[in-house]
Amino acid sequence: AVASSLASNSILVILDNHISKPGWCCSQSDGNGFFNDQYFDPNIWIRGLVRVATMFRDTPQVVGMSLRNELRGPKQNQQQWFQYMQKGAEAVHAANPQLLVVLSGLSFDTDLSFVRKSGGGASVKLSFPNKLVFELH
Repeated sequence: AVASSLASNSILVILDNHISKPGWCCSQSDGNGFFNDQYFDPNIWIRGLVRVATMFRDTPQVVGMSLRNELRGPKQNQQQWFQYMQKGAEAVHAANPQLLVVLSGLSFDTDLSFVRKSGGGASVKLSFPNKLVFELH
């Protein structure tokens, strides 16, 4: 209802996925921080991303989707970040090709140093060009 109301008033919207278990965000040990945490099943997360992306396919004021804000916790690692963020990005794009795809960093979204086009880091590899946004706090 909130996104629809904003859209009806010509306000552009970026959808944001923050936590899986409803509650106050965030701590290192809330079970919502990283893939395969207690409340963060990556397969359920991807299904949810697809459902929400599809829900807003006909709402042009919804312009983007942040896949998961403030990744954190003792399980966080770069290998799974690339694995699941790329998989989530492809799923959102397939469900709603108009959306910008927003990827957040590690450590409460303060670290994207491992993502680079050239130099010592790896790059995000996606089937679609020119729609990727990186989010950093």
